[in-house]
Amino acid sequence: MSEANMTAARLTIGLVTANIHLGVGATLWSGALDAARRHDVNLICFPGGEVGATDRPRNRVYDLVGPELLDGLICWASTLGLPVAHARAARLGRRFGRLPMVSLGGAMGEDRPLTLDSYRGMCTAISHLIEVHGRRRLAFIRGTVANPVIVERYRAYTDTLARHRIPLDRTLVSAPVDFHLEAGASAMRVLLDARALRPGRDFDAVVACSDFLAADALRELSGRGVRVPEDVAVIGVNDSPEATLVDPPLTSVSMPFAELGELAVETMVARLRGCAVATVPAPASTLVVRRSCGCPGPLLAHLDEDAAQDPGRTSLAELRAELSALAAGRGVVPPAGRQALCAGLLAALDGGDDGVFLAGVDRVVTGLAGAGREVDPWESLLTEVRTLALRHVTGPVRVRVERLLDRARLVVADVRRRLLEYERWQAEQTSRRLRELGNALSSAVDMGALTGVLDRQLPVIGVPHCRLLPEPARQQAFAGLLPTDRRFSMVAEPLYVRDELLGFGLFEVGPRSGAVYRALGDQISASIKEIGLFDDVRAARDLAEQANRVKTTLLSSVNDELRAPVQEIRRRVDDALRTVESLADAPPRLVVGLKEIQVSAEHQLGVLSDLLDLSKAEIDTLDLAPELVDPAALLAEVGRRRPPGPLPLIQADRRRLRQALVSLHGCVERLTGGAGGVRVEVEVVPPNLRIRFGRRGVRPTGLWGAEAVDGGLALPITRRLITLHNGSLRFGSGPAGVTVEVSLPLPCPRGRPAPAGDHVLLVGADRSLGQLADLPVRHVRTGDDLAAVLDGTRPAAVVWDAASGRAEDWSLVRYLHDHAMLRRTPFLVYGEVCGADLDEAITARRPAELAGPVLIADVDPATQATYHRLVAQVRPGHVVLVAADGAAALAALEEDVPSLVIVSQTLPDMDGFDVLDRLHGEGRLPNVPVLVLSGRTITVEDIQRAEPYGRSVLLGKGILSEAETSALVARLSMPRHQAPQRSSLLVKHAVAFLHQHYHHQITRRQVAQAAGMSEDYLSRTFHRELCVSPWEYLNRLRIQRAKERLRESDESVQVVARRVGFHDRAYFSRMFRKLVGIPPQAYRESWAPSTR
Repeated sequence: MSEANMTAARLTIGLVTANIHLGVGATLWSGALDAARRHDVNLICFPGGEVGATDRPRNRVYDLVGPELLDGLICWASTLGLPVAHARAARLGRRFGRLPMVSLGGAMGEDRPLTLDSYRGMCTAISHLIEVHGRRRLAFIRGTVANPVIVERYRAYTDTLARHRIPLDRTLVSAPVDFHLEAGASAMRVLLDARALRPGRDFDAVVACSDFLAADALRELSGRGVRVPEDVAVIGVNDSPEATLVDPPLTSVSMPFAELGELAVETMVARLRGCAVATVPAPASTLVVRRSCGCPGPLLAHLDEDAAQDPGRTSLAELRAELSALAAGRGVVPPAGRQALCAGLLAALDGGDDGVFLAGVDRVVTGLAGAGREVDPWESLLTEVRTLALRHVTGPVRVRVERLLDRARLVVADVRRRLLEYERWQAEQTSRRLRELGNALSSAVDMGALTGVLDRQLPVIGVPHCRLLPEPARQQAFAGLLPTDRRFSMVAEPLYVRDELLGFGLFEVGPRSGAVYRALGDQISASIKEIGLFDDVRAARDLAEQANRVKTTLLSSVNDELRAPVQEIRRRVDDALRTVESLADAPPRLVVGLKEIQVSAEHQLGVLSDLLDLSKAEIDTLDLAPELVDPAALLAEVGRRRPPGPLPLIQADRRRLRQALVSLHGCVERLTGGAGGVRVEVEVVPPNLRIRFGRRGVRPTGLWGAEAVDGGLALPITRRLITLHNGSLRFGSGPAGVTVEVSLPLPCPRGRPAPAGDHVLLVGADRSLGQLADLPVRHVRTGDDLAAVLDGTRPAAVVWDAASGRAEDWSLVRYLHDHAMLRRTPFLVYGEVCGADLDEAITARRPAELAGPVLIADVDPATQATYHRLVAQVRPGHVVLVAADGAAALAALEEDVPSLVIVSQTLPDMDGFDVLDRLHGEGRLPNVPVLVLSGRTITVEDIQRAEPYGRSVLLGKGILSEAETSALVARLSMPRHQAPQRSSLLVKHAVAFLHQHYHHQITRRQVAQAAGMSEDYLSRTFHRELCVSPWEYLNRLRIQRAKERLRESDESVQVVARRVGFHDRAYFSRMFRKLVGIPPQAYRESWAPSTR
């Protein structure tokens, strides 16, 4: 910043560090935050990882550091691995050098760095192992040599060994490791496996240069059965959270990093404000003894002091004097807490109530713990007070003092438990909110939507605000985004995916958990990347669609321009030919010539049709309308002779398949020298039907095989048509003649047929097995144990004579069709049936006596009565079963297959989808239409649960009018309900989006994008599926939610309107009156008396 700005504006200080989410990094950052608040300065933290290491993408956040953004800089050089022989590090050094700088842990700039005396603390810890516990074979786990603090700690190890006359054994020293996950365990594995060291014999202690590495090493030793500390003692440095999260807890050297962070900020503030920088000694380190070294721990260490001798007399005056001195002294517990404890104990001994003393202890400990101070020092203080008090009291007073202090320990333990539960709950809430933010970000399709999600969701997490700056970013641009009217603390996070930098995020500090901001950066990065990919896909799709439209329009125009004159020529030739043929003396050559022109015109029209089909095939818009067709009838049209015997039905587009077969038949004729003589053979070889066109003893007169396919328009289109039918073509020629073989898949319940089995299941009459003579046949009849029949084997095909019409045969076929093991088994169906696929064909052949009942399952009697009446109108005389819960619904059906299921999503004893799953698992929902009524928010999970039921509709309760509901039930009751499963699924996604976002402003484009379809297609398919438009559905849903709020809350009508998505009260009132019949306030008043 400029000199004028530095004097006029609040100072802004930067903190450059590797991380703020692990160990001591979080501790130092917390101290810097406290000091920045105390001195009324801004603080921006740049956690960018080690320079030139695997964190290279994160290093880009250091590019933001500069005088345009900051007044001064605190650089924790030892965590960055600076300075190192790296070009990136040199550039950062030059950039950092442009700012007044305080360096921590290592030299960076001209000034002497601020450091902690880790050398002396490490010496103390190692001497403790040697002198107190007699350990002489000390292994050492080194950190990175680029960190000068870590180098000092290794020097302390070698110097301490020398002072105790212990020779340095380099086989006990690990290679330098960084601080990645399980780095300490990896170093320990090298010592144990690669160097074959034996714990307890080759080394009896492990010293690590940080608690992070020591905890890893301890877990690795414990996992191998090594006892800590009996076999091997372990100590670390930093007294970070990792030290207390292992068993046994780590003895460690406490390094006051929070004080170092405060000192760094104070030093920088004094320098920028022109004040003298006080010479402050480096904060001292202390040894924190726990059980990993062999000591009993801090609490058990005071047991001997607790066992004070009974003085034989009580002297409250002496006790009062010593407690007053203790309260006025220094310690980890603040003076206010010490004074409150001592004063409360004396008041209790003077006749006060024990409960008042204990309540005071609870209040003080809870208050100080809530202010961010630890509870553990209170244990030591209570031990100290107990030891002191017992030296001055005897008799009943002594017993009372012991009881009071023991109960005070229980109070402290209870406070610790509550704090741990609160921290666990807080962590769970943060994790849940981060997941919710991730889900919300996943629905953002542009940067405007993304920033809107952040503005709504970040305050819920506790982060006041976030500012995003896309790459390339400049310090001036970021500086313009910073608040100028208040103090702030922020964290700068790089936004990147792999090595691609997407920009930067600047988060105002809320929670003091660095992991939160890193997780936010990762989620926002992923969302920005998805938005970019979505934009790329959308642009490519738009470009491709534009090109396809141009191509199709051009071909259609050219085709129309050419077709009209050719049709006119053909018409005139037809007229001339009729006139000439009516003349008795017409010249024969004229007749022949006119017929040749007629044939050529027909051929030309065919070429034009082929050209248009080819253009459609290339852009995948060649329309197919598949249905079950009889190939024998098609071949009779093509070859003018019906093949002998019946043939099984195949699933195909009748017109397109006929076009392909005619083309292949004509191809064989043209390439073998003329019309006639083409033989047609058909063979059923599960899973395919093979059709061969051939001519014996004739060689092709032109190109054949692949060359013939590429030689004109007809054969490429034919190949495409066969491919669209999931079939294949094979051309062959030899001395015996030429053949064209077409393989078409036989229909199966789902997907394409699997490789054939070794036998055939026959249902019905045995009249159609001539083509399957090579496969063993098993006749399946009513009463057979079908589970045993299908156990461990899969048939090559299921043969059904649909013409028999026997009810027992239909039931068997229905069971086999719905069996999971036979989903990809071909069905050979003989006889006349109608339907687009096997399921529709089988359903259409259902005997009248097997038509299933309609099931209505809902706990609300009014809903039951409404749907019962509507079904009676749509299906007069049909059996209707009504149930109030899931168990009753399942019992009512018994073994019946329902023809329609209307079920509430929320039943008293189970979820509505549980009822459907039970019916589906029992094979009683074969393509049965299902209407699921939901009185709650419809979610993506509901869509996933409804997906197995292809003819299902999800509908919010109370959305449709009776007339619209009747139309919906009628549509579902149609035997050939034509709503494509894909379109139905997209509509369900649109409904879920409306239910989840009805309280926001929603655009037509957002709903279409959420459903994955165009806006026009959304309107058409939505209305076809639910009998109302998306916007009518949305308005009715909002009114339903408004009615709930009017009944259940005291909010004003205007507040209710805003909460359900109406931002205009007048429009809300009009819409409410239109749909409900009365104004909102009148509705509330009309309902209220009934609830009293």
